Amino acid sequence: MKNQKFPVWLMIEQKDRALFAALTVMYGIYVLPILLANRLYQDDLSRSLLGVTGWNNDARPLTEQIVIWLCGGSPINDIHPLPLLLSVLLLAYTVTLYAKRYQLGDSHMFPAICIGFLVIANPFLLSNLSYRFDCFTMILALCATILPYVVPVKKALWKVFLFSLFMCLITLTTYQPACGIYISLWFLEVFFMLFAERIDLPRLFIRGTACLLSVVLYKYFVLNRYIRPANGGWQPDAYSFAWRSKDGLFSGVISNFQNFIRYVDTALQGIPTILLLLFAILTLSGTVLTGLVLIRQKKPLYQRILSLVYLLLLPIFVVLGAVGPLLVLRPSSFSISAHSLLCLCSFGIWAGMMISALYPRLPRLSPLLFLPCMIWGLSFSCCYGNALTGQKQYEEYLTYSIAHDVETINADGSIHALSVSGRAPHSPQVARLNEKYPLFRNLVPTYLTNSSYMGGVLLLHYTQEPFTYETLTEEDQNLIDNTEPSSVNSVYACYKNGDKIIILFNL
Repeated sequence: MKNQKFPVWLMIEQKDRALFAALTVMYGIYVLPILLANRLYQDDLSRSLLGVTGWNNDARPLTEQIVIWLCGGSPINDIHPLPLLLSVLLLAYTVTLYAKRYQLGDSHMFPAICIGFLVIANPFLLSNLSYRFDCFTMILALCATILPYVVPVKKALWKVFLFSLFMCLITLTTYQPACGIYISLWFLEVFFMLFAERIDLPRLFIRGTACLLSVVLYKYFVLNRYIRPANGGWQPDAYSFAWRSKDGLFSGVISNFQNFIRYVDTALQGIPTILLLLFAILTLSGTVLTGLVLIRQKKPLYQRILSLVYLLLLPIFVVLGAVGPLLVLRPSSFSISAHSLLCLCSFGIWAGMMISALYPRLPRLSPLLFLPCMIWGLSFSCCYGNALTGQKQYEEYLTYSIAHDVETINADGSIHALSVSGRAPHSPQVARLNEKYPLFRNLVPTYLTNSSYMGGVLLLHYTQEPFTYETLTEEDQNLIDNTEPSSVNSVYACYKNGDKIIILFNL
């Protein structure tokens, strides 16, 4: 037999190519609005202008090296849309292998397509896909949590352990919030074992041990190296556990959980009730059919009852497994955020499995009933992309105006600092969309803030003077209250205070 240098279980075989192609096209359509929007997103502003990285400071050294390599070395440069296109291919590849491992697409493509769509249709994932530089490494982190579960059953446990450990380390060094997906899929593997009537405890133990060991290695060899209180910044607090906070572990977990519920509620508010009802019915119906299969197995009654109870509790296990690593962090705007909730992609895998269970009984009706969910998901993505475009166009107009006023006031070149009070508004189009889709308030950022790294750097893309940003002082506020602005309109006013210009948004 010809020696295989690359494992067959990591290859897209002939029979899987149609599924891979279908997933690639579907994912390509889903991200196309983001690609066309072509908007610099959050950290992209400073990275595209200054060529800086900064991922080492977030204890994501592998992301740092991958992005530098993709950009052809330091300083980095904008290579959009390459990272997004690579993300599409990598995610399609990973979902294809996952479907192949659990034989989800052997008889028909619908189960795998259903699961694959619900992975990318996580509305919070749109935030991750919008980052021009590190969207690929975020998707790599997501895929690295899935790949350990495509290892064949017959593989030696030591190989399973090493591969799982390696993938977990990739996740932690590229984008840590994705690690919850690995935990969720552990619970899903228990479900598959129950379904196959064979609980492989050593394999489950090995997977859990690999995850725990990766966390220990990451903590002592990566986190402690890159995140130090002496370095300052927000990272030391954001990367510490809740028991180190003033109110203790329990209060920290409760605070994070409440924040998580607010995000989920915000996302659900934008989904039509009839669609939520349809999705719930499909998921519940699939769960019932799966439960009937479990209860009819030829096992002792108590084992069948335990299997049924596990099935009913599985969505809770999946969600808590996904967000658990985030809940135990010290509460901050970084512990629970739109982009950290990419971990909920595992909930999409669970829901897809339950819905696909309908296919053997309803081979024609189940895809038809799922179609409205797919159409709405694609519609939401298109609307998000158009919102990015609308906000980009509005901020370009606003930035041109501010840059003109600033350079007019600074005609003699004596001013080297700026202070921004308030925040630029959403465009009229996006403001209307925010009412329909409240989650857009979290997904579509507004720029021109008092930051030389994030929002404020947008202005530096259009000015010749490399202004620095300074905090608004009490003297600045007194000047605003008691003097006429140098320039004013309905959106903002500009004040000159010595060698600094103050930009005050009126909204």
